Amino acid sequence: MKKRNFNKHISKILVIGFLGIIAIGIVVLQVAMTDEKTTKFDVALLNIIQFIFSVLFSWFLAKNSFQIDFERNQKKFAIAAYRRITELDKRVTALAEKIQSKIKLNSAAGTGDFEILLAITDGIKQNIGSSIADWGDIIGDEIETLEELNKILKERERILTLQVSKESGTDFNDNTINEKVAVLEEYNQKILSLMSNLPETIKIQMKEQRKQEAKRDEEDQINENIRKFYELKNEMGYTTLSGFWSTAERYNMKRSILDFKRGDRLKIEILGNPNDKGPVNLIDGNNEMVGRVTNPFTTSYSSFSNALRVIIGKTVSEVELLDIDESGVGNRHHFALKVLE
Repeated sequence: MKKRNFNKHISKILVIGFLGIIAIGIVVLQVAMTDEKTTKFDVALLNIIQFIFSVLFSWFLAKNSFQIDFERNQKKFAIAAYRRITELDKRVTALAEKIQSKIKLNSAAGTGDFEILLAITDGIKQNIGSSIADWGDIIGDEIETLEELNKILKERERILTLQVSKESGTDFNDNTINEKVAVLEEYNQKILSLMSNLPETIKIQMKEQRKQEAKRDEEDQINENIRKFYELKNEMGYTTLSGFWSTAERYNMKRSILDFKRGDRLKIEILGNPNDKGPVNLIDGNNEMVGRVTNPFTTSYSSFSNALRVIIGKTVSEVELLDIDESGVGNRHHFALKVLE
């Protein structure tokens, strides 16, 4: 795409330059040939030729300048339209996923209406795909840059989520985490390079869209976690949690979970505020940390802690110790909890 546009502009510049050289050459020729032997016909002919090439030169120059300005303005509208249509595509995709989940849940009761809705969303997605393709000739380079940038940003967010989950207590292989973290700097350099190729207005739009997407994604995850909590509570009759105790220095757990037995009552504490990614700790009567509650869902830890905050209605709640893995794995002992309400 870039090579094709470059060749097109080069050819136009060559034509304009060629006409300009001819126009100047005719002026030079007229000056050199004009003497006492030059007839009025010769002068008139040179003036006519000079006029024709000057008009052609001016016309091509004006046309090229107008086209450059038009394409620049057209790109602004095209990119804005593309970003809006990709946002619409994401929302339609999310709607289709929800319809598919409803079809699975209601397969026995009949899914005719849901299948009609799914067919409609598929049709909308096809129209969206055609609309995106229509902008390819105008902003093909920007579309390629944005798609590559979004791909790198998603992979970077996935790695950062692994880091947050590791800090929050989920079991991960340290070597795997270190390998993933090692490529973050490379991703950051690629992001900076791609962002530098985008117009300033697009950078601002992209940053704002990323904020809105992150907020919507977090809200969706919180609502999904709340729904799962209620499902588990309806099944078990109470809210259950799990976690671990570790000898690792970074957790600073001074008292062992093995000091307690099944049936003992402790407390869980949700640290931070709803906008933070604070962990959920298990504490004793002296507010000493004796464990870290882990996220049982496939969502971010912050959405898990915020959903738990909604479920229990407070940041500190009493729990009962249901089970302790006394044998332990590595430097950890896992446990299960029952939230007392």
